[in-house]
Amino acid sequence: MDIGKEVLAIDKLGQTNTSAAIERCVGLVEKYPNTGEFWICLGNLMSTTNQWYKTEMFARRALEIDEKKFFVARILIAMARLRVGDAESALRHINLVLEHFPTDTQCLQIRSDSLLHMRSTATDVREARLAWVKQKLPQPKIAPLTTADSTPDRPLRIGILSADLREHSVLFFFLGYIRNHDPENYPVFIYSGNEANDAATDEIKKHAAGWKNIRKMSPEAACRLIRKDKIDILLDLSGQSKGNRMDVIARRAAPIQATWMGAVETTGTREMDFRISEHDIDPAEYDEQHSEQVIRMSCLASYTPPRYSPLKTKSPSLEKGHTTLLSLNNLRKLSTECLQTWSLILREAPAARLLMMTSATLDNEALGQIKPRLEEFSFNLDQIDFLNFQPLEQYMESGHIADILLDTFPVSGLTTSLHALWMGLPVVCMEGTLSNQRLTASILRKFGLEKYIAKTHAEYIQLVLDFIENPEKLQIFRETIRDRMLGSPWMNHAARAQELEKTMRLLWQKKISNTQ
Repeated sequence: MDIGKEVLAIDKLGQTNTSAAIERCVGLVEKYPNTGEFWICLGNLMSTTNQWYKTEMFARRALEIDEKKFFVARILIAMARLRVGDAESALRHINLVLEHFPTDTQCLQIRSDSLLHMRSTATDVREARLAWVKQKLPQPKIAPLTTADSTPDRPLRIGILSADLREHSVLFFFLGYIRNHDPENYPVFIYSGNEANDAATDEIKKHAAGWKNIRKMSPEAACRLIRKDKIDILLDLSGQSKGNRMDVIARRAAPIQATWMGAVETTGTREMDFRISEHDIDPAEYDEQHSEQVIRMSCLASYTPPRYSPLKTKSPSLEKGHTTLLSLNNLRKLSTECLQTWSLILREAPAARLLMMTSATLDNEALGQIKPRLEEFSFNLDQIDFLNFQPLEQYMESGHIADILLDTFPVSGLTTSLHALWMGLPVVCMEGTLSNQRLTASILRKFGLEKYIAKTHAEYIQLVLDFIENPEKLQIFRETIRDRMLGSPWMNHAARAQELEKTMRLLWQKKISNTQ
């Protein structure tokens, strides 16, 4: 039997029929249980369906067969541990592989992502990101780009580079800008990488001066297009997230290139000039975590809630007689210290329940993703309910059944925290040092809710228990939070649009002053 040919055939089948590929692979591991390649193949297939515990289990079986040979098994284990929140374990496994393959792009990305999900130093995060991007995106030759018109106050042509201008987290922050921008002095031209468009896309198109889909364009072609359109400032809304076009940024598509909103961590891309942020998220003392120059506004963006977001005026705890805690963040944010803290809360409040939403779409998948992780920390599973991934309208009804959102740490939420607050739920968080550890804390300060920002695990526990023991506070919060939000910088859409345009004007004037 040609093992390599069998593996290639399964990989090809998996591209069109995952279930059939899994079935075929299971048959092979049953017939040839000591062939590590088939266990690796099965682990890979499990990863494509987000079955991370099975991914790890099958990869470990391959290691048992030949630990020296199957470096790819450790990569799968690292991926699996990272996806379920165990960044420390992921880092240990991937560092073992990097000892032998120090320039492997996938390994460097896993190391970078692992450090971002831990209490790492700013320097470690920056260096890991730079090492990954150096291998992922070799510096191309850049054709000369000159600024034809250096008039300080002329209209600026703004380019938006994103694959997420649809029903996506980015939408809730971009809508406020595009609806309120100044089309005469800051016309917006969008370069989309959307795989599919929807009603939200259609609305954005109405406000834009131009829209072009560059998803299938080569980086050279996309760069030429943007240059031909004479874009002055190119705003990236993806960072290093899925669908990004850092390959276009690397070719210097515009005189000024900045990243904003898509991801708060550094891109590590040399040709990205600026990262637009705010003081609470990026205090000056942590600038070393970024390869870009950080430009700080008073507030990162504005928040536009989903159109369908009915507020349940009565707290569910008053109807049910117990408090329901809610987790909405993805599994990779459920760190060891976070789950340890949550388990202590449930032990202190045995009548409380925890509702966890996962990215799975089937009940058995939801359990398979999170149950083993919870068992590591001795959770009483009788206190926990699982909620599969929900369409947006159903998602925004989470406040009808839950009372308090538990923010994750060290990596915090952003969209999830704003949605939960709009649903009427208090959000309890713990602030860290890196940008992605300070998002919810920044939000709460803007709403005058800094008392819900914990400095220690003990404070976090006490803040949650105080709500559980005093359900009338939940009711008061629910009755007042929307007015509080509407009066905050986060929902002053016109002011945020003006501040962003003022910031871009300053970047432009800085650029031309440096070239004169």
